[in-house]
Amino acid sequence: MEEQTTVQGDPPSREHFIFHKTITALRAVEGMIMRFILMMVLLLPTACCRPVPSQGRSVLPLIDTVNQRVRRQKSFVYLDPSAFNKRPFGVIEQSAVPVARDALKTSIYAPFQANFQGTVEALLAAVASRTGYRWRFEGSRPAAPILVSVNRDRASAYAILEEGLLQAQGLVTLRIDRAGRWMTLHYNRRRRHLLTHLDDPRF
Repeated sequence: MEEQTTVQGDPPSREHFIFHKTITALRAVEGMIMRFILMMVLLLPTACCRPVPSQGRSVLPLIDTVNQRVRRQKSFVYLDPSAFNKRPFGVIEQSAVPVARDALKTSIYAPFQANFQGTVEALLAAVASRTGYRWRFEGSRPAAPILVSVNRDRASAYAILEEGLLQAQGLVTLRIDRAGRWMTLHYNRRRRHLLTHLDDPRF
């Protein structure tokens, strides 16, 4: 018969049991932390790539406003070869009705000499009289007169008027009807001023 040998050791102590449980718990916590870090690494690029919801209003009304402004500025005609025509916004608007070219002596593109200091209305009246046009104004006139100074040698009536109107700093614009031979000065005022103009007969 073969002899069987049995080796018996001492049972594990309480400290060994507690140490074993602590190591097992730490390994479980370490696994949870690693899974959490891996999840954050995978979700972080996705969160960064998500589009931010817009909190503002639609830009379509602004685009429509700009388009209307562009269409309005296209109606301003620049034919006179002067430095003032390089400006992006015009002060003189001409009717788009095709008409025969004016006579040379009464054309708004005929050369003139201007040495003028006074109101923009007086400048318009002088140029209109020289070119055979009638003139009028519309809108609410400002309380203070709009003073301009134009000194040009051999410049067209168009360029002379444009220089004076540009000095008005956007207070007035001019519409020229070459078919009816009318010059209409428009005051760019949104509402009537509380003070009456000095030249108003009701003052």
